[in-house]
Amino acid sequence: MPVIVKPSFGQHGAVVVDFSGRGIGLFAPCRLEPGTRLAMLLRAASDPWAASVVVAEVRHATPRACDSWVLGCAFDRPLSHQEFCLLFQ
Repeated sequence: MPVIVKPSFGQHGAVVVDFSGRGIGLFAPCRLEPGTRLAMLLRAASDPWAASVVVAEVRHATPRACDSWVLGCAFDRPLSHQEFCLLFQ
């Protein structure tokens, strides 16, 4: 999943490791400081027009093997039912 870091708008790749309606866990190749704001594009594989941009804030960064990190992030608002379903696709 592409992740855009605000305010620099630098792009990073990340893999979703868990999520709920209020937050998301991301496996990332770099550490992002707690408080960093991210924009993520949720897109359905079966329908490119079914998409939504959500904003989240990094709450913690936990180091993992091979210079990678697990980022715990909180959404700035609860996900809608449609957005939550996009994470499953």
